[in-house]
Parts: sequence; C-alpha cells; structure tokens
Amino acid sequence: MDTTLQRPVQVSRPLWLRLSGLLVEGWRRWQAARQRAGEFEALRRLSPGVLHDIGALPEWQAAAQHWREQRAAERDALLHRLD
Repeated sequence: MDTTLQRPVQVSRPLWLRLSGLLVEGWRRWQAARQRAGEFEALRRLSPGVLHDIGALPEWQAAAQHWREQRAAERDALLHRLD
C-alpha cells in the first residue's frame, strides 16, 4: 500500500485574487459609467433641432430642453442681480 500525501485540491481562488478581480471589475464599471455620463452631457448640450434631426429619444430631447431652460434661468438671475 502506497501512502503518499497529496495536496488538497483548491476549489476556490485565493482571497487576494478575488479581491483584485472585484477591484478591476469595479474600476471598469466606474469608467463605463463616467463615459456614459460624458456622452449624455454632450447630448444635452446639442440644440433641440440637432437632437430631433439625429433621432434622439424624446426623453433626451426633454432633458436637453430642461437643461437649457435651467441655464437660461441661472443666467437671467445673475444678470438681474448685476443691475
């Protein structure tokens, strides 16, 4: 009878590998979210005519219009204070 000791088979990755994988995945998700936010910000700054011409969703057109109205109200309030 041969009694050699064998190493147990590892069934899960070491903790440091799991944590590094989670960190990398979190970083990638954060980058993707920042990219989407930047793209949406760029879309919001387009004129309503351009948004309509490119076939943007009505929600995006409404968000752009709302953003434009907010900037105009802030500008008017600032100019009113300077009078």
